Amino acid sequence: MGRAGHRVSTGGQPEQAAQAARDHLRRHDERWRTHLAAVEDAHARDLATRDHELRALHGAVLATRRAAGRVAATATAIVDSRRWALARRLGGLRDRLRPGLDPDRVETRLRDALAALQEVEEPPAPRAGPRTAPTTTAPEAPAGAEPAGTRAPFTDHDGYLITATTQPILPLPADEPTRRVLGTMDSLRRARLRAAARHPAPATTHVTVVCTTHGPAEGAERALASALAQHHPQVTVLLAGPDAATLADAHHRDARAVRAVDGTEDLDEPAARARALEGVHDGLVAHLDTRTVWHEDLLGVLVHTLVGDDGDAPAGLAYAAQELHAAGDDGVVRPVAVRFAPYHRALLESRGYVGLTTVVHHAGLLTACDGMDPVLGELAGWDLVLRLSAAHPVHAVDCLLSTVTTAAAGSVAEPVTVTDLLEDGADAGERTALAHLDARHLGEPLAPPSVVTVFGDRTPHASVSSLRRDGNLRPTTVVIPSYQAPMELTACLDALAAFSPPDTEVVVVDNASDADTLAVLEPRAADGSLRLLRNDRNLGFTAAVNRGIEAAGERDVVLLNNDAVVTPGWLEGLWHVLDQVGDAGLVVPRQVLPPGGRASRSHVPATDLGREMDTNVSSLHRNVLTPDPTLPSGLHALSFAPFFAVYIPQATIDALGPLNVEHGPHYRSDRLYCAAVRHGLGRRIVYTPYSRIYHLRRRATKALRRKDPSLYAAMYERNDWDAIRGQTAE
Repeated sequence: MGRAGHRVSTGGQPEQAAQAARDHLRRHDERWRTHLAAVEDAHARDLATRDHELRALHGAVLATRRAAGRVAATATAIVDSRRWALARRLGGLRDRLRPGLDPDRVETRLRDALAALQEVEEPPAPRAGPRTAPTTTAPEAPAGAEPAGTRAPFTDHDGYLITATTQPILPLPADEPTRRVLGTMDSLRRARLRAAARHPAPATTHVTVVCTTHGPAEGAERALASALAQHHPQVTVLLAGPDAATLADAHHRDARAVRAVDGTEDLDEPAARARALEGVHDGLVAHLDTRTVWHEDLLGVLVHTLVGDDGDAPAGLAYAAQELHAAGDDGVVRPVAVRFAPYHRALLESRGYVGLTTVVHHAGLLTACDGMDPVLGELAGWDLVLRLSAAHPVHAVDCLLSTVTTAAAGSVAEPVTVTDLLEDGADAGERTALAHLDARHLGEPLAPPSVVTVFGDRTPHASVSSLRRDGNLRPTTVVIPSYQAPMELTACLDALAAFSPPDTEVVVVDNASDADTLAVLEPRAADGSLRLLRNDRNLGFTAAVNRGIEAAGERDVVLLNNDAVVTPGWLEGLWHVLDQVGDAGLVVPRQVLPPGGRASRSHVPATDLGREMDTNVSSLHRNVLTPDPTLPSGLHALSFAPFFAVYIPQATIDALGPLNVEHGPHYRSDRLYCAAVRHGLGRRIVYTPYSRIYHLRRRATKALRRKDPSLYAAMYERNDWDAIRGQTAE
């Protein structure tokens, strides 16, 4: 019936029926489209809501992690401060025990309690829940880097440069302060390129790039492509190593010259590079390998840095920051750190933080330093950078201009360290290479028998000739405050006698030492080797050195600890600074600790403990200032230096007088004097790596703590002049 009725309503016209059907289908289609659009909108809103919730959750997780890191850091600082306070009292406590108690037993119990405190109060490692557990393991943080998850210890680029001076590894991924640094590096790259465009290098400024091909073929292709993409116009690439000829043939039509070095196919990487460098005699030289890719502006920036605006800058070396990549446990290669530090000679001798593949230098430096030494194997690149930089200006360019991919996680601080080699069991060849490296860069071992005796197997070395800086002779008096420690004092005086220039006066102010120490001093005073001034009681450091300064008269003064051991050229290196830096109010040398002492790492986190290390440029003292471009290469301006060894020109003494004994009778007087030099006189405290003095570490302090605990407390715990005078007057 319905069908018949439907036919009747159409009037029997097939066209009308078809039109009605089409209209019906159109309306049906429109309803479905509307419905689908509504469903899609709802789904999109739902996805947006979920995405917002996930982002919020992710932000909350990150905030929680940062908060946990801050809490952990605070807890660790509290524990460290408590441990420090307990340890500080531990030494004197055992000497103040009432009679009848066993000091060794009590000390053992105290140390057990200290260890228990550490275990109880150190915060436990955070546990990752199922929502935050990582699916992959990030590469291990390099040595000398901040622990992962902690905030960068700076807020701006100046702070970064100060931090990097003792800690060249900046971990990634970046927090906000690190992003500022990376952004500043990019802005500096742009600015230097604009300067290079305004003052282009002479057309004859040719760069020879020596690229070794040891490694995967794709790595060699990437490295070569980055060299050919450089904006600097005059570039020749020398390929050395396996398949170098094949790679050169593949690029024979390139606009730049690409040539293979004959006879390098079967050589290892250092030997192949050395062979290629033998044929380079002019222009500039840069270095590449299969692990490194350059930014297209690397040569443009570093060449302009070397040749200067007028194109006639003295021969030297320039290097830039590198981004380090490493593979995690999942095999994915990621950026893990930025490696850079202002030029710090002592740190470079301890740890090779300047990669050879970020270095550009004048070719003439190769002749001056006898080229690359392939006998050193893995150490050859580090050795070459050390020799290239020893006697010529060094320019540290704080721009990120290359990436280096390391073989595995945790190996990104530098290609090799002495500690790593020794821990891995260095073979005879590697140990020979290490000995060769030390002989070249540390000099011959010091000869006086007393020095050898006091150092034992931690051999001290002389300054090498390539680092010697000879200044003009100045009348100088060395003032040594003395208390006990006869063996160390003997080494100190013997080294002074052996390695000081003629007419150097030595004044020893003795703070009531016992007969063993006087037996060292009195014969030398009798034969005229030194002047001996004796205090009838121990007046502490400041009063003793003030008496010595007064005795020096109109001469310049060096304050020197009785546990210091000088090396050849030590005083001439300090004079050299005064010849170069007219406003130097104080000059300080390297304060070198022998290998193996973990105290080095508290001053310089990047220290390789297998090497000796200077601690005068110190993150512990927080005394590093922003790099000063007006200072000659290698010198640093400091805000403070401990008066273990310090050169005080007579002009500074005339302006300031002696040290402040009332406010710093035993310690602190050095800080007060440094502040007066900088803020009162407007002069600089200048550190030089070209004078090396070893430190045997507070032997007189230990002797005083054993002999007179109450005077030790007055000096080291209260640092009170009235208390010291009261103790010594009894």
